[in-house]
Amino acid sequence: MIPLIFQESPSTLNNNDSEKPNELVENKSEKSYYVQPNTQVSTEPLSSKIENISDDDEDLLHSSTTNESSFDTVLERKQEEINDDSFKIEDNVQSNQNDDNRIIVDMHDVANRLTSLHDQLNQYVYLTENLNELRANVEQIKTLHSGVEKEKTTIDNLVERANNINPQLATLSQDLEEKRIEVRESFFMLIRY
Repeated sequence: MIPLIFQESPSTLNNNDSEKPNELVENKSEKSYYVQPNTQVSTEPLSSKIENISDDDEDLLHSSTTNESSFDTVLERKQEEINDDSFKIEDNVQSNQNDDNRIIVDMHDVANRLTSLHDQLNQYVYLTENLNELRANVEQIKTLHSGVEKEKTTIDNLVERANNINPQLATLSQDLEEKRIEVRESFFMLIRY
C-alpha cells in the first residue's frame, strides 16, 4: 500500500498545479494530494490508520472469500443439477429407447402370431372349400348311386333273359352285376368318410 502524504498549504504547489487543486501532484519521489485549507487533517497516527485499514481489508477479504465461496458453492450446485438433469435426460432417452425396443419386439411377436393364425385360417378355408366340394361330390355320388340302384333292376332283367337265351350271355350279364356291386361298395366307402 502506498502511504499518502498530505500537504498543509498550497504554497508548495507550482502555478500549473494550482489550476488543478484536487489532482495528484508528483514530487520527485512522493505522491501527494492537495487538501483544502478548511479540511481537517486527522491527528491519528498513521500506524493505527493502517491497522484499521488492514482490519477492514480482512473483513472485506473474508467477505469476498465468503461470497466467492458461496458463489463457488452455487456454481457447483448448479453444475451438479445440470449433471443430474443430463443424467435424467440420458436415463429418459435410454428408457424411451428401451420402451421403443420392447414395443417393436412386441409388435414383431404379434405380427408373427397373426401370420401363424392367418396361415391356419387359410388351411381351414382350403379345408372348408374342400369340404364344400366334398359335400357337392357326396350329393353327386348319391345321385349316381340312385342311378346305379335303378340299373340293378335292368341288370337283373338282362341276366335272366340272357340265361334263357344263351349261357355265354349269362356270363356277360354276371360281369355287369359284379361291376354294379363294385360301384355300390365304392359309394359306401365314400359315404363313410
